[in-house]
Amino acid sequence: MGLAETQKALVRLYTVAKWREQFFAEPAVAGCSFGLDKEEALGLATANRGQVEFFANSLHRKRLGAIRQLLPVTRKAMGKRFGDLFMRFSETFVPCGIRKHEMDAVAFSRFLNEAGIDWEIPWLPALAAYEADWLEAWHPGSRWISRQYAWPVGHIAVAVNQGKEIGRPG
Repeated sequence: MGLAETQKALVRLYTVAKWREQFFAEPAVAGCSFGLDKEEALGLATANRGQVEFFANSLHRKRLGAIRQLLPVTRKAMGKRFGDLFMRFSETFVPCGIRKHEMDAVAFSRFLNEAGIDWEIPWLPALAAYEADWLEAWHPGSRWISRQYAWPVGHIAVAVNQGKEIGRPG
């Protein structure tokens, strides 16, 4: 087929664990879904799977590092769960374009709000949405954003940033 199809297959191979699993199990079948012929698919399948997994993991970790910097208050409030949930999210969304890290952070915030996660602290998704809204509003050329939150997220963000324990509201 061509270079474009091969590049699309490689991007998918490095970013989507389910597809990677399918590809290494049946390269010709999975490769066909990207327009690769049997020889091209089998050629890609000769790659060292351990190296492919290592590279894929490093891409997810790099994205996580960028998101930690863009959503620092959410990260502080969530602790270890932030990284765990981001790794789960990163299997479902691949950003593209010139503002991909910001897009990733905003999409992750939406994931936290829409994924049906059982939150011990109910204001966490609202805090993530608040921080993502700031990212979107701060971008040049953005429109004015007005949102109403179920929690006093501005005050919560300040308290989290100062290291204060907030916990569950009474």
